[in-house]
Amino acid sequence: MSARNLRLSLLCLMPLFASSSDALFQGAAWAQSADLPQRAVLAQSSGQNQYFPLSQYLPSLDVTPPRFLRIEPDGVQNNSDFFDQVMLATSNRVFRFTSMPIPVFIDPAPADYIAAVKRAFQTWETRTNSMIRFAPVADRQQARITVIWSHMGIPADRSATEFGAHTITEWKVKTGPFASQKTGTVKPQYIEVNLDVIDPRDADHKLPLLQNLVTHELGHAIGLMGHSPDRGDMMYRDTDEYSRISQRDLNTLQKIYSRKCDFPL
Repeated sequence: MSARNLRLSLLCLMPLFASSSDALFQGAAWAQSADLPQRAVLAQSSGQNQYFPLSQYLPSLDVTPPRFLRIEPDGVQNNSDFFDQVMLATSNRVFRFTSMPIPVFIDPAPADYIAAVKRAFQTWETRTNSMIRFAPVADRQQARITVIWSHMGIPADRSATEFGAHTITEWKVKTGPFASQKTGTVKPQYIEVNLDVIDPRDADHKLPLLQNLVTHELGHAIGLMGHSPDRGDMMYRDTDEYSRISQRDLNTLQKIYSRKCDFPL
């Protein structure tokens, strides 16, 4: 029997038209700016909204109406995860790396784009306390994750949202009389960034957006297949420049890396 090849392209949705009047907070229900004090940060904890003066976190901004940032208040315990959604996406198979650091390569790009991608790598290293680590390699053929750049356009039927980036993961299921359909091998992965979404953005937003798009896609590449149903998570299907790695993202990743690996990445 010939080997069965499967390909998974995990897509990251992001808002196409984001203006200063948009309420971009992802962790709670949409809020009307008239209901909030000027320049306030909205946070959600256990279903209860909390408001903090924005001046505590950012320099004074001339933004009307105020924008919203997703933050997690200090001292809040969150033991939940979206492990079930990951297992649903993988048919109950665990995809993860079995050794660190992970060799990575970034295709040539403008220096500020490269720096944004590197910050995405560093974000996962910092937030996981180095459970996840990356190592740049000079030879693209030696990388297990490669960031590539493409001009994929903006399809006419995607007027409200657009795919800013996606992760390409290809695997081969083991075959033979004694092989388990639950195990197999995975080819090197690619994170493809759509420059037609990044390039037109203004300087204040394109680099944070690029960093977060790659951060989201790296989540897929290290084993967080599928998407979280919670807007407060980095692995929610919509990603913007205000997305952050949440405790739920970390809880899910920890659970994956505590399980026996079926498909080594």
